[in-house]
Amino acid sequence: MPLNWTEQQKLAITEKGKNVLVSAAAGSGKTAVLVERVIGLVTDPSSPVPIDRLLIVTFTNAAANGMQVKIREALKTMLDQNPDSEYLAKQLTLFPRAMITTVHSFCQTLIRNNFHRLGIAADFEIGDETSLSLLRQKAFDTVIENRYENPTHAFDSLVGGFGGKRDDSALFGIVLSLFFFTQSTENPKAWLKSARDDYFSGSGIKKWAGYILSCAEVEAMSMAGEYEKALTVIESAIGLDNYRDTFIYERDMLLSLADSFKTDWDRAREALSCVEFDKLPRKKKDSDDSAAAYVQKIRNGVKKHISKLSDTFFAPLSDIERDNGFLGAVVGELCDIVSDFSDEYALEKRNKNLLDFNDLEHLALLLLQDTDAADEIKNRFDYVLVDEYQDTNGVQDAIFRAVSRGDNLFMVGDVKQSIYGFRNARPDIFTNRADDFSDSPEKGKLIFLPHNYRSANPIIDFVNGIFERLMSTAYGGVDYTKGHALVCGRAEKVEFSRVELHIIDKRLEESEELTEDEQLTAEIVREAMFTAGRIKRLVEVEKPEITDPTTGETRPIRYSDIAILARKNKNVVSIFSEQLKSLGVPFYCEDDTGNFLISGEISPVMSLLKIIDNPLSDIPLLATMRSPLFMFSDEELALIRSEAEGPFYYAVQKSSNPKCKAFLDTLARYRKMSFDESIEFLIQTILSETGYLSFSSSMPGGKTRAANLRLLCERAGRFEAGGYKGISDFISYTEAMEEFSQGYSVAKIAGQNDNAVSIMSIHKSKGLEFPVVFFVRCGERFNKTDLSAGIQYDVELGLGCNFVDTDRMIKYPSLAKLAIARKKLYSLLSEEMRIMYVALTRARDMLYVVGSCVKVNDKLEAWEGADCTPFSIAAQNTFLEWLGMALGKKVRSFAEVHSASDIVIQSRVTASAQDIKPQGAESAEYSEEVAKRLSYTYPYLNSKYIPAKLPVSRAVGYTPRSLNLKKPDFMQKTDRITAALRGTVIHFVLQNIDIQKTGNQEDIQKQIEDMVMKGMLEAELAKVVNAGDIENFFKSNAGIRMKRSPRVEREVKFFVDVPAREIMDISDEAVADETVLLQGVVDCWFEEDGEIVIIDYKTGDSDKPEYKKQLDFYAKGLSKTLGKKVRETVLYPLI
Repeated sequence: MPLNWTEQQKLAITEKGKNVLVSAAAGSGKTAVLVERVIGLVTDPSSPVPIDRLLIVTFTNAAANGMQVKIREALKTMLDQNPDSEYLAKQLTLFPRAMITTVHSFCQTLIRNNFHRLGIAADFEIGDETSLSLLRQKAFDTVIENRYENPTHAFDSLVGGFGGKRDDSALFGIVLSLFFFTQSTENPKAWLKSARDDYFSGSGIKKWAGYILSCAEVEAMSMAGEYEKALTVIESAIGLDNYRDTFIYERDMLLSLADSFKTDWDRAREALSCVEFDKLPRKKKDSDDSAAAYVQKIRNGVKKHISKLSDTFFAPLSDIERDNGFLGAVVGELCDIVSDFSDEYALEKRNKNLLDFNDLEHLALLLLQDTDAADEIKNRFDYVLVDEYQDTNGVQDAIFRAVSRGDNLFMVGDVKQSIYGFRNARPDIFTNRADDFSDSPEKGKLIFLPHNYRSANPIIDFVNGIFERLMSTAYGGVDYTKGHALVCGRAEKVEFSRVELHIIDKRLEESEELTEDEQLTAEIVREAMFTAGRIKRLVEVEKPEITDPTTGETRPIRYSDIAILARKNKNVVSIFSEQLKSLGVPFYCEDDTGNFLISGEISPVMSLLKIIDNPLSDIPLLATMRSPLFMFSDEELALIRSEAEGPFYYAVQKSSNPKCKAFLDTLARYRKMSFDESIEFLIQTILSETGYLSFSSSMPGGKTRAANLRLLCERAGRFEAGGYKGISDFISYTEAMEEFSQGYSVAKIAGQNDNAVSIMSIHKSKGLEFPVVFFVRCGERFNKTDLSAGIQYDVELGLGCNFVDTDRMIKYPSLAKLAIARKKLYSLLSEEMRIMYVALTRARDMLYVVGSCVKVNDKLEAWEGADCTPFSIAAQNTFLEWLGMALGKKVRSFAEVHSASDIVIQSRVTASAQDIKPQGAESAEYSEEVAKRLSYTYPYLNSKYIPAKLPVSRAVGYTPRSLNLKKPDFMQKTDRITAALRGTVIHFVLQNIDIQKTGNQEDIQKQIEDMVMKGMLEAELAKVVNAGDIENFFKSNAGIRMKRSPRVEREVKFFVDVPAREIMDISDEAVADETVLLQGVVDCWFEEDGEIVIIDYKTGDSDKPEYKKQLDFYAKGLSKTLGKKVRETVLYPLI
């Protein structure tokens, strides 16, 4: 075993004699640990385990193949070092028999080896998704037709309340969704029976009411906590004394309400009905307006949530029990339909000798639990090792338990990266087992691997700072502060690392003339323009050097080092691709949005197939003739149309155009061929004879187009291999795939290994890493539409639906639905938080977070004062809002705000000037006019020397200069801590220090050490701060006055317009009064008798005369921004 394993890794590699669960953080090298554990078991000197007696399971083919390669290579390396070892040679011989595989492949192997015990054919096949979709539709139609022939009142209520207006597609969607959900449970039929029984046994109401009461208690306590925060502000703010008694009364009312939720439903409902919020008393004239707004916002939020709670406790328990009889009949009918559908679908599959992936899992579990083969299979494996354990569902976990013996199961994963809830993955399986092992060590060993070997320290610090405040057992599934925080384990020194937050102000995009979709598109375009520009600048201008993750060598950054990650792919891929393309940035993306059948090259072929099947169909006929296959012009088609009435095909037959005769001959030949040859052969012939494949290959994106056409041939072959025949059925087959399976994926071609930026969803990025990550679309709202669906279900809470009385036109959510929807909201927010964790932990060196929002300044102000309580976390709707509130007072130091116009300008400037080529005059006759125009003198020529915007630090003594770029910091050889960095660190400490705890050096030093402990400040940088210098400041006249002030603000940005003559010497009066936008950051200001005192800290030479002018600009800017008089400016030298 190598010497560089951590103690936790060594434990994970060697622990035996009990089940082991390894909680492996992002970038912790869990695959390496798993491989080393396998090698350790195989080569254990005291009790070696042959490789074919290990079961190693993961969830994707790529992961399984990667594991096989790594284990095989490790064994080969050991054999090279011990060439005489017969045992090692034998392990390599046995390797093809080793079960290093996916869950489904393992299940399929078990079933094929034991088909006779399951009563299925030995030559079964796994159905492709399109064939299975058609079988599911057929099974549903059979079941539902039987119901219509023998309707019951419960069925009529189900269809009337939840079916579609025109057809049964809505009901089919409900049945299908519930079917797939139950298939992820250990026993689907048992779950359906339990869900039905909940309505008749009385256990359901107790379960649902109990869950809502427990949630309400937590929420009431959280709201009381919000009031505690408000009271703290009221106590310290000026002029809010009148609020104090009201807030104390309402806080106590909330605490009492929380106690009532510990009793029973009706008493809690009564207590909730008694909650009243009186009108707030008037605040005093000299009150702190911002403090008043802050506490009022808290109060309004609580009032709004209390109103929602009142809606939840909508009826007394007696009314709910009365409704339960009607609801039970509807739910029971739905459960029966799902059960019958499951049986009918199984029969359809059996008739075709097909199985699906759910069948593989359930049949394998049946083998392991209820057949004489169970012990035989279990005894075949000495150890069972499961990778990505956080992604298991109920039936998969049951398989792992059944195939193991209780002391030989090794599970590794990270619950913080469980992001497959849409596949019914259950992170609670991981956390429940972790809690079980933690509480009862004799049941198993829980091991944490917190070290991250991927990301640079600034990224680690950023991630920890975010999730220490956000992630808890309520939201995310784990308490991040208890063993889940990352520890930087990256060994090499990182020369260049950064974390940046970029917020795009959406104000200029809002317009009454734009639809909601158009506004969304404009928002994505802005982010894409900004991102593309930053990437171009990073690679072509800044050119930072990074450590190659493969070779370990230092080299300049490449486009292939960069990934753009987004929560959703809808519109993102196409828009971001266009912006990258416009700047000449190469990119690669996997767009799984299912546009195969409507893609430009596929649509003409499908149209031709449709008229081969039915030439009287006008739309596909016109599309075919107008396409590159036959190339009729619009004028020709119009003339053909004028020659005859009726279907367009008749007009083609009567046309005198010779192209029509050639077209009809070709069509007739293809129609005859469709009866005699396979569809795959027909399509290949069409592509070959028309030259359409070559034509498509020559177009932009030709490789992908050609690959899509070949893929169409392959899918036709698979269709016929499944026992289907005929063009008509093939068209129905493909259209069904489009409708029921969200479309075919387009063909994938090589590209991810090129020097190109990767664009992908966060889900696709899981398990990957990139030197540079742009995490975009962070301002997009979470999708909560599923929470309003009429029918809800949960593994533990069962099934709930709306109460719908079509006769009385009444509809409202049942108790069960309210409980389940509430739990699903917690699950949704937890999953979104884990998705954000995955996105932020993909970056090695640089992380850019990009999002859009409105009222940016209001958001920043709110985030600076935000506390991350369960109540406030649940109130947010975007990643950006979570990030902002988690950053808190540090948000302005991370955030850079951009207007829409800024981004347009940046995009134009980023376009390479090299693309602009000079062109000569067309002839000599224009030379005189050209000379005249070139000799023209612009009257405001000197305005080019006037900058549009300047930082205050450069405005003093400004002189125009040519562009003379200094080398970026990462290209200069400097000391680790420069004078500039020392000043930045001291400013940071003064920005974040609690000014009321600065009585002596010891108090100040303790605060600095706390900043280090919280990850706000690196220990090495903290050493440059002299606590004595800071103590002297707070004991100075300015410091004492600051501590007495009712309002102190630090690091405040401002903007102010000033005439150009005030910052530079200008002799040209024509431009002297042009304005320059000055921007600056005031170190600190405090209020004194209603006026402002500005403090500017200087850590260098504070006697420079230009500092006086700089302070004057600060005073002018801040006075204009705040609308208050500046009493005094203080320049304080710290060192």
